[in-house]
Amino acid sequence: MNAKTLTKAAGTVGMAVGMAMIGTAANAQISVVSVSGLVRATAGNGSGSNQQTSSNVNGFSIGASKSFTNGSVNSQSAWTRNGTQWSGSFNSTSFAPSTNEAGWAESDVTIDFNLSEPMDLEYSGGYSSDSFQAFASIEFRNRVTNGYVAGGQSPSLNYLPAGQYRLTMDTFNPFGSQSGGFNARFRPGNDRCINARLVGNGIYTGSTTDATIDGSASCGSSNSSRSVWFKYVATESAPLTITTCGSGFDTVVSVYDTTSCPSGTGTQIACNDDAGTPAACAGTTHSAVTINAAAGSTYYIRVAGFNGAFGDYVLNVGPTNDRCDEAMVITPGTYPFDNRHASTDGPVLNQCTNNGADNQINGDLWYVYTPTQSGTINVATCGSSFDTKLAVYANAPCGPRFTYKACNDDACGFQSAINGVEVAAGIHYYIRVGGYLSARGTGTLQLEFNATPCDADFDGDGFVDFFDFDAFVQCFEGDTCPPGKTADFDGDGFVDFFDLDAFVNAYETGC
Repeated sequence: MNAKTLTKAAGTVGMAVGMAMIGTAANAQISVVSVSGLVRATAGNGSGSNQQTSSNVNGFSIGASKSFTNGSVNSQSAWTRNGTQWSGSFNSTSFAPSTNEAGWAESDVTIDFNLSEPMDLEYSGGYSSDSFQAFASIEFRNRVTNGYVAGGQSPSLNYLPAGQYRLTMDTFNPFGSQSGGFNARFRPGNDRCINARLVGNGIYTGSTTDATIDGSASCGSSNSSRSVWFKYVATESAPLTITTCGSGFDTVVSVYDTTSCPSGTGTQIACNDDAGTPAACAGTTHSAVTINAAAGSTYYIRVAGFNGAFGDYVLNVGPTNDRCDEAMVITPGTYPFDNRHASTDGPVLNQCTNNGADNQINGDLWYVYTPTQSGTINVATCGSSFDTKLAVYANAPCGPRFTYKACNDDACGFQSAINGVEVAAGIHYYIRVGGYLSARGTGTLQLEFNATPCDADFDGDGFVDFFDFDAFVQCFEGDTCPPGKTADFDGDGFVDFFDLDAFVNAYETGC
């Protein structure tokens, strides 16, 4: 068994888990707002009627019947939802020696639902009756415009934008028998290349579990795999990296240089099954490609699975921390960056304009750091390949409340550095990195944290506790002092009662 076969066997378990998870993910895109179900059987001799109703948003099966002197009436209706698959059915009979003596059967089902994202609706349905007097209607419509989407006797595949929709299934049968129903399946809105989702830099999640097979690629045995499509328009001429790092199954990603949906693999410019260096998920069954994108060019991206695999995917396009609301979480350290495809979404900065020439940080990338203790931070882009600008905020500038802390343009040549920014434990600090005017390129962000000294931590073990008190008393009484410590706690040059008083105050205040 080769390495890929081993991976595939393990991936089967992941696929099963992914299938269990995607039911929830898919249902999150489809929310059933309200349901109204009614069946009624009315007697033909005036002896009354029988009916049942339901408002169960998870499905129902209701029936009503009525017998009378010369006949009987029966009406049944059902609706079920199983994740992204819905089905409905109805049947009725109204029997008597003649039409004039018969009663009637009816059913009315209305399901209001919302789509939070565009989806494809695959519909099939139909109905029949042995009476020309019977009536039946199955329709999907837009709840706002009342525009017809799907229904009736003919199968169809329909693209539904995000919005509010209504399904109705209504019948009336005054004589004879009648039956029918429908099957509907909701698929991803970008299931077909013609509805490829337009994306920019960032992170996009979804699933191929309910997708169909569309398109082809030259790697990963993915031509028979379910797939979804994306479309990206480059704003700069520079390398662009696309990965599926973090996905829940064995993915394949391919990219096409074309202004319309690709035919075969003729316009394919990149394809990868298992990511290699230097992708963040190198050595996994996730995928990564880097293309030399050209400004203004359109690229189609296909996400599929190895040899039929499917599940939950994560698509990372370009600098994934391009937007403030997708800031990269970091800790003190060094982080390479490339802002050549980044857009600008941060607030105007009049605090460092380089003599009024530029009040923005252009092509900005975002990072967020949350210290666990109070202190100061130093941030810098020194050594980067272009003219950078840098800013720090307390809390997210893309949120309702934030505080500007500091910014810099040219602290180290044409690069930037900000030192000694005071930070408090538990507060989110957003670091914004970009360029001066049209400057773009590659660089490195350096973040350094310096804890505020805690005088009460006399033994220097990182905690304020009884051992600190004991250590100070020993030092004060002339015994051994911890390294670098002295009993002259108030720093006035004398060891006296005021030092003991100052330490006790610091000890009781804590850090």
